[in-house]
Amino acid sequence: MFKNKNLRFMLFMLFALVCFVAIGTCLIVDVAVTGTMTWSGLTVASILFVWCVALPFFFSKRQVAWSLSIFTVLVLPFLWYLGEETVSVSWFMKLGLPLGIMSVGLAWLMYALFRFVKIHMLYRAAVTVLLVTVVANPIIHHLVGEFTGEKAALLISIINIFSGVVAAAVLGIVGYCKTRGKQN
Repeated sequence: MFKNKNLRFMLFMLFALVCFVAIGTCLIVDVAVTGTMTWSGLTVASILFVWCVALPFFFSKRQVAWSLSIFTVLVLPFLWYLGEETVSVSWFMKLGLPLGIMSVGLAWLMYALFRFVKIHMLYRAAVTVLLVTVVANPIIHHLVGEFTGEKAALLISIINIFSGVVAAAVLGIVGYCKTRGKQN
């Protein structure tokens, strides 16, 4: 990401300092307000999760692959922890597990699409928009709608699918015009 090792190290140190200050601030505020640790565990876990996923961008030549690998390993335990900390309702098995698995699969699919498929960038972007809006979004809305009992999820999914198809068509047309222009 950054060619200069000193700049990369300085940015890593700045990122680590910001994370450390955020963790310290959350812990201090939580203990000062409630007298004990209540909600700060959620923020500490979230900051540590982001820190771990972002770490390869400072030290690896294959940042995205390593970051996705770390995300793959940590996302389900992270969601499980969040589910355990939110004791009002148990949501990990019904929402966290299926959405976490779907997110990992979709992220790797998009990585493979952009890394290995040799078509114009706009075509890859169109396929990504279709994957997210036509495949993933309706599944997410269905799972959340089943969990919460909300029936408006179908209408939202239809609007998102229509918008995604239009956006993908525009990306595809612009990509076609660009590739056609290069051939002439």
